Amino acid sequence: MFKNISPKKLHSDAVKAYQERNFRLASELFGQIANLVPSDPEAKYNHGVALQSAGLFADAVKAFLLTIKLQPLNAAAYNNLGNAYKSLKRPDDAEAAYKKAIKIDATKPEAVNNLGLLMQNRGNFSEAEVLFRECLNIIPNEPSVLTNLGNVLRDRGRFVEAISVYNEVLTKNKNNVLILKNLAIALLNNGQNDEALSLYNRILEINPEKADSYINLAKQSFSMGDKPHVEQLAKKALELEPANEEAYYLLMMVKKVRDTNDKYLSQLKKLLKDNLLSDEQRMKLNFAASFAHQGLKKYETAFYHLKLGNDIKNNFSPFVLYKTKKRFELIKKIFDVNLMRRMNGVGIASHKPLFIVGMPRSGTSLVEQILSSHSSVHGAGELKNLNYQVEQILNAGEKFPEGVRDWKRSEFTSLAKAYLEDISSKGGNAKRVSDKQPSNFIFIGLIRLALPGAKIIHCIRNPIDTCFSCYKQNFTTGQNFSNNLKDLGNYYRLYEDLMHHWRLLFKEEIYDLSYEKIVEDPKTEIRKLLSFCDLDWEDGCLEFHANKRQVHTASAMQVRNPIYSSSVESWRHYEVELAPLFSALKLK
Repeated sequence: MFKNISPKKLHSDAVKAYQERNFRLASELFGQIANLVPSDPEAKYNHGVALQSAGLFADAVKAFLLTIKLQPLNAAAYNNLGNAYKSLKRPDDAEAAYKKAIKIDATKPEAVNNLGLLMQNRGNFSEAEVLFRECLNIIPNEPSVLTNLGNVLRDRGRFVEAISVYNEVLTKNKNNVLILKNLAIALLNNGQNDEALSLYNRILEINPEKADSYINLAKQSFSMGDKPHVEQLAKKALELEPANEEAYYLLMMVKKVRDTNDKYLSQLKKLLKDNLLSDEQRMKLNFAASFAHQGLKKYETAFYHLKLGNDIKNNFSPFVLYKTKKRFELIKKIFDVNLMRRMNGVGIASHKPLFIVGMPRSGTSLVEQILSSHSSVHGAGELKNLNYQVEQILNAGEKFPEGVRDWKRSEFTSLAKAYLEDISSKGGNAKRVSDKQPSNFIFIGLIRLALPGAKIIHCIRNPIDTCFSCYKQNFTTGQNFSNNLKDLGNYYRLYEDLMHHWRLLFKEEIYDLSYEKIVEDPKTEIRKLLSFCDLDWEDGCLEFHANKRQVHTASAMQVRNPIYSSSVESWRHYEVELAPLFSALKLK
């Protein structure tokens, strides 16, 4: 088609097509140029950029590799190669490409920022923070990088610092909706609910015709347990944007779908047939469809959509069992009787912390709601600061638990001091502050040494109920073990084995609290729980559902209701489909 056109004319036409966002045509034209001048690295590079813009990532990889073959020190080609690999969900290859670009030219910010985003997506928040700060050394005050830094600080639970960074960006653009939204999320997590609500309303004033403006407010209402308002806002979002997956997801979590001809369910099913949906859209829509069919008691269809959603999530971030197994084995090896004896008496024996640990969906939110209904307890939610403080004390490059092996007594005390300062800033004058980060079960040995006066409540629930509840939940970050039934069962067994180790070491210092027993006899079990926490009985703890505090977890709606038993053994509707889970749990 282009054989008789000169390279100069081809280039002019290709650039024009690219500027007009006709990326398919641009990629064809740049490809023709690359064929005419096969030894020109710039031609290969331009072809790769056009292919990438057209969404042809596999072909873009080939073009960038050809560029690098001709020009081995082309940092821009390595950076774009990393972007293409990332789009192909090849994170290891993307990481290697970004690092090569930085090695060639550390003064170019693009690869540093992109590597930071990749590390953040992979959950390596400490590395991401370092990279974003390095990027800001190259391009100080760059709003996009400041935003990325604010996001990773928020992900690490350092909400005050994140708020400061977002406010810095807003000084240059006070109506930047993305920053206002991120700032609102940080404020919410920092307990500044009124300030966050004010920002969400401000976003709505700026963009009253944007679906996301209503979705922001719907999420706020969800955390307050206000189902009618969530439904109203989600429907308004769908009026403005009928294909908005987030709106369907929120709507189906709260709406009572009464029959298969429901207007919104019909729209959702039609939307799922769209071949142009992104993976993330399809994932959320399948979770939404699963909620709807579960409410209709169409359990086979509900599981079909649930599995589709989880399979997509699993492709985003697959779980690597052997790494977790190796880590848990090392925790048991390092935190043994000898370490406990050698370090006995270190730390700070404050009685302020209440740690609520266990598997996700094991009742941790319920237990915190009960405890926070006591006048002496502040429920701080799922804090990330224990993990963060451990990272701060570890030397560069060290990880938990390896890096703790050689800690001196002073380092345990430093950890305790930093943690106590943080929860005191959140809990004010409260006698106790609860931290319901379930994954803190890996830190129990560290907690017993650094904070020997802390109370540790371990939530236990039937393994199948726990795992299936995890599988049904679309966790926003982490918990990638929950996207596959076999992985879920294997992870549960590793968690159970580690908890057995802690019980052998600490016996009655860990309080095992059964979800099923709370459901069966709440008054007796709540009385025992308060006694373990050295708290007097208060009737409000039995009326925990009246507590209006915000809850930023998937259980935000459940904790607004009195204790109910319908979630006990709800998995029986899916007994055939759960065979891989039973096998991994070694139950059948």
